[in-house]
Amino acid sequence: MHLILWFRPTDVTKSRFLLPCIALFGLTGCASVHEAVRNWDSGEITVDVAQFRAPLAELQINGEPVELEVDPGFGSVRMLNSSKVRDLKLQPSGIAGGYRIGPITLTSRSSAVAISSENYSGPARVHWFPKTQVSEEADGLISPVIMPYARVRFSLRPFDAQDEVATLPLRGPGTYGVSGGFGIIDLAGKEVQVAFDLHAIDTFVSADLGTLLLKTHGGRFSGISEDRLIRYGVSRPVLQLDLNRPFDFAGIRFDSVLVEVERRGEAALENADPQTIIVTARRDPSDIELRLLVGRDAIKRCAYFQYDNAGGVVSLACSPSEGTG
Repeated sequence: MHLILWFRPTDVTKSRFLLPCIALFGLTGCASVHEAVRNWDSGEITVDVAQFRAPLAELQINGEPVELEVDPGFGSVRMLNSSKVRDLKLQPSGIAGGYRIGPITLTSRSSAVAISSENYSGPARVHWFPKTQVSEEADGLISPVIMPYARVRFSLRPFDAQDEVATLPLRGPGTYGVSGGFGIIDLAGKEVQVAFDLHAIDTFVSADLGTLLLKTHGGRFSGISEDRLIRYGVSRPVLQLDLNRPFDFAGIRFDSVLVEVERRGEAALENADPQTIIVTARRDPSDIELRLLVGRDAIKRCAYFQYDNAGGVVSLACSPSEGTG
């Protein structure tokens, strides 16, 4: 049995139903999801997320009700808003996690808690960033890779015979940190991390991936730089990179992407060498961040994308595109 989160273009009656329970590595768990419509014949769950708003999962932390946004972005933990941490009166343990966005490094705090839902209870760990609201939709975020299901499917429309299915290796949760929860593709012999953003329209790439794309595909910047919310409350200046040669991923062709850039005047941006516009802080090669955050303009071409936690893969079923971005 799968947990299926269905993105539907039309509104449905908002109600609450219990998700089906499924065994994963010997554990069985359930959660409630808002705005869910149960298909009793197939056992599927249809979730209305108008304008790509992410579904919300209900659970209890230390006996208190909590709503978490099911989030397919980077990260593999339960990440709470700092305000919810204060409400729950959680105290940080000695275990922390790090997450870097360009030149900014975030350090999370964490606490061991008791989590329960209808059919599951047990120990778990939650993370948070001091003074940071990681979700505007809920009390925090939860990655599909740590939900107690063998497969978590985000479904946008019925599967079509013309759709192409691609599978990527899935990097699951780390032992203690906040990393993981992404698919992996190869570009010029480099490992690129792939996640999805249900809120942003455009596809974003990290500065290091932008540098690699310039080397492998060529391109030039256009438009003006603007701040974009990247992750965990952090905004960075980005600029559109128009590629000389399209970048293909899972049947989707990207003619342009947004890249993190240096913050400087528009005249300087217009006249600068593309290689110098991108953030180029010198770091150890092991710290290179090759991240692709796929936005709604690309995701909308897909029937679904699915996290197969049991099989260790991410699969996407998408119609071949003529370009996006």
